[in-house]
Amino acid sequence: MSDCFGHLKRLGGYISFSQNIEEKSNPADVIRTLAYQLSMFNAQIAHGISVAMEQDPHFAALSLQLQFQKLVVEPLCAMGAQSFQGPFLIIIDALDECGTAHEQEGILTLLVKGSRLFPSFVHILITSCPVYDIQWACKGPCRDVFEYAIDGSGNDDQSLSLQTSHSGSSHEIT
Repeated sequence: MSDCFGHLKRLGGYISFSQNIEEKSNPADVIRTLAYQLSMFNAQIAHGISVAMEQDPHFAALSLQLQFQKLVVEPLCAMGAQSFQGPFLIIIDALDECGTAHEQEGILTLLVKGSRLFPSFVHILITSCPVYDIQWACKGPCRDVFEYAIDGSGNDDQSLSLQTSHSGSSHEIT
């Protein structure tokens, strides 16, 4: 999916976690990596992120929530729909391989709640194996997230598909 959206120039960011590679499973890097990828995707987003970093050069010491607000939400919300000729996608792949169960829940909650503030042309797709902690997190503070099995086979290795709604539009999170 990332290749398809990348080819269409509609992939705003792609983060893939892997438990086998320590550098690819650190939850502390999620927001800064996403901000970097968004800045490489669009010059207007890059400018907003640059301004945020200039205002607080110690942003790396901020909580993930504040980093997300300052480096992702605010620059995206500052953009108008006229900045794009269509929607773009942010993909978070293999969330179940990022940090601890508590950290996964925190990132998922942050992304879902934050996505409610995004302009309607920004979509998030999250993939995860159907692990209990992530399924539970989706039923907790993320009340507008719905779980879907990707293939109806009942295979334990299948991914978890989620959907969230905000601003009157529907966004699929897989």
